[in-house]
Amino acid sequence: MKKGNSFFKFAALPALFLGAAFVAEGAFPKTFKHDALAGAKTFCNPLNINYRPYHNNARTAADPVIVPFKGKYYLFSSIYKGGVPGYRVSDDLISWKPVKFPESVLPKILDAKGEQMAPAVFAMDGYVYWSGLGSRVVIRSANPADGDSWEVYSERALPGFDPCYFLDDDGKIYDYFGGHENVVARLNPKDFTEVPKTKVQLTPKTKGAETLINSPYGLHQGKAEYETRYSDWNKPETLDTTRLIRRNPPQKPQFSTVSEDSMQEAAWLTKYNGKYYLQNSNPGTACPWYSDSVYVSDYPDKDFKLADYATASLKVGGFINSTGHSCVFQDFNGNWWRVTTMWVGVHAGFERRLGLFPVGFDDQGRMFTQTYLGDYPMAMPAKKVPFGTPLVKWNNLISPAKAVAAASSIIDEKYSPNLAADENVRTWWCAKTGDAGEWLEVEFSKTPRKLCAVQVNFAEHGIDQSANDEDYHAYKLFYKSSPDSDWKILVDKSQNKTCVPHDYVELKTPVQACALRLENVHAAKRGKFAVRDLRAFGFANIDKPKPVSNASAVRDESDKRNIRFFWKGGDAQNVCGYIINYGVSPDALHLSVQYQKPDAESLTLSCFNSEAKDYWFRIDAYNEGGVAKGEVKKVSLGKLKLD
Repeated sequence: MKKGNSFFKFAALPALFLGAAFVAEGAFPKTFKHDALAGAKTFCNPLNINYRPYHNNARTAADPVIVPFKGKYYLFSSIYKGGVPGYRVSDDLISWKPVKFPESVLPKILDAKGEQMAPAVFAMDGYVYWSGLGSRVVIRSANPADGDSWEVYSERALPGFDPCYFLDDDGKIYDYFGGHENVVARLNPKDFTEVPKTKVQLTPKTKGAETLINSPYGLHQGKAEYETRYSDWNKPETLDTTRLIRRNPPQKPQFSTVSEDSMQEAAWLTKYNGKYYLQNSNPGTACPWYSDSVYVSDYPDKDFKLADYATASLKVGGFINSTGHSCVFQDFNGNWWRVTTMWVGVHAGFERRLGLFPVGFDDQGRMFTQTYLGDYPMAMPAKKVPFGTPLVKWNNLISPAKAVAAASSIIDEKYSPNLAADENVRTWWCAKTGDAGEWLEVEFSKTPRKLCAVQVNFAEHGIDQSANDEDYHAYKLFYKSSPDSDWKILVDKSQNKTCVPHDYVELKTPVQACALRLENVHAAKRGKFAVRDLRAFGFANIDKPKPVSNASAVRDESDKRNIRFFWKGGDAQNVCGYIINYGVSPDALHLSVQYQKPDAESLTLSCFNSEAKDYWFRIDAYNEGGVAKGEVKKVSLGKLKLD
């Protein structure tokens, strides 16, 4: 491709940070400090797997479980009608290969719709055991790398809603399940039936308006309040949860009382250092606030108490949101991970993706999940690393809010080219056709950036769900090293024949680039060429933003589940957004919310535990030059003024 090719320019978001002064590259070092991360492979959430077809052109995967077994990792998720009933296998937690269940077991494990949701999977005595939501059937395999190896083990298993099987150190098997409360029962290993008189309710119900209004936990507020269709929760202006605060007189729409029960689903049990950590998900899967709470006990079947530091995992803000309905596991190096459900919810409410995040336990035994910039490239450690080791390799996203051009675009504002650079998985650009040669271009700057990795997020627009033989993406990536230079090939995937809806490429050798062009070769399933976001990571020779000033936070004395944060951000033209970090101790700011609103100076959040005595916080500012960390401060107690 040569310079000077003509193309149509479309209205775009402002191109930020042009002409900034030269500074050292990035806020993080070029190489990791820990030797286990030197030369490590990287990946980028959401996971790039063959998501199953779903309703209304959606792809989806949800309710994941990863089982390390005999040197390989096996990823199971819900099975949907129209998809190939099966699972995935990997050697490294990065590249996944699909495996089919045998035809011999499908009549036993699939329901009348040809589906099976929320699998319960674990390994015991040289076998992997699998069951599903509400199912009495358990199948097993001694070699799940071979899809034909599965056999029916029991048809008498205890059925449950979102079941989780847990094998304790003493050989006892427990089943944790429930939708509005969590229940446990011990299982007979011969057939997975319930051991008589072992069923116990572990957590209070989250059902009924009065119950939820009086719940100490903010994420137990009503499901409808969080999932409401009145707001698009992935837009920065709607992340504020002021509307969830009860008022007198009540605000409209009516949110002063709980209009729908909150879920308390997807139980998962983790044992660490003699403690049992019971996690569950709330308030409901169809919102970015879907997250995992945590209860702790000295026993597997009693005395669980909601941890004062709960939540165990939260991913709000950024390109993609939510970290609910999860599985926590250790890799073969001893590192802990959480594979989790992430929400899209445009084509269908259950349009979801999967994410993988590091898990840790601090010196006080608090369980935490690292989701800070959790949809940026992360390293996969080759050895065991200390809890809390930063794994984000490049915290510089150099593509958002830039000038965007395309060969064509359908005549609809909802699918304009600038939406392919807006850091929102729920929006996309769409070309007029799916023909080879359609292209999208993002101009970073007149001054080249150091380009290290690219994530191409394809959208499903006008696809034919029956065209399974054509379910693959083929494309080429080009770059310009200067505004007047020729286009050079960067990545050639023109021969690719696999489904790569969130294709991530780490460059073996970084390049200096001022623009990036994505050219279509084949669009999946006869659809149009459409891109959710073309994301570029690397280093920009610009100043990091100034640290925020005058940061403060007030916790509502009448409802301690609500905290409003305040700050002065300085020059909004040199800021992409803010990251509010918080926790119950100044050295345990394990949770964060990314707020993509450069001119913002306050944010109300309603996800706190009123039984936590104190909260501490830090507000970071970020741009494509890096992250400027704020000062750690204590949240004060006071009265929130509601607008």
